[in-house]
Amino acid sequence: MKSSRVIPMALAFAAGFAALTFAGEAGALDGAKDRRGAFAGVGVGGGGAFEDGEPAGALMWDAQLGGGATSNLTLALDVDFSLQWYEHHRNFMITPGPEVCYFFGDTGLYAGLGIGVALKTRVFEVRDAVTVEDVRKFDAGFDAGAAFGWEFFVSSNVALGLSLHADYVVIRPENLLLAGFSMTLKYY
Repeated sequence: MKSSRVIPMALAFAAGFAALTFAGEAGALDGAKDRRGAFAGVGVGGGGAFEDGEPAGALMWDAQLGGGATSNLTLALDVDFSLQWYEHHRNFMITPGPEVCYFFGDTGLYAGLGIGVALKTRVFEVRDAVTVEDVRKFDAGFDAGAAFGWEFFVSSNVALGLSLHADYVVIRPENLLLAGFSMTLKYY
């Protein structure tokens, strides 16, 4: 008996949530859609990496906390996570640092710049076709990045964004270039 009540309750909850969401959207038609004030965001993307000329695929995630200084300028603490897989090893990298974005009027187009620290761990290295050697190599360095994208509001305080970005990471003895795309979700 109890399991037969779960489905109608879940459907009622979903219908109520949808009604509140669409009612919020109708009220948001005259909303501010402003970037001033605090915001939080997350993103996911992919692309490529080059470490000493060796190409690799890359998965990327990021999180942001920040604020809009004006309606066209945002400042954020951005933490990027990336996993790169090369032919002979895998890297996991975290790059926290500040990021500045300038929005060009009401078009939603923006350019962003960021700097930060780069923390890289080599996950494992394949020596030959038979043996896999576990490697625990940790490196630290500096990161500089640039992005160009488009962000649009889907409600009065929720925005979706698409961007192309590149990061140059200086970690001796090898330097690393990451380039890719991402999709972001921000709550202003």
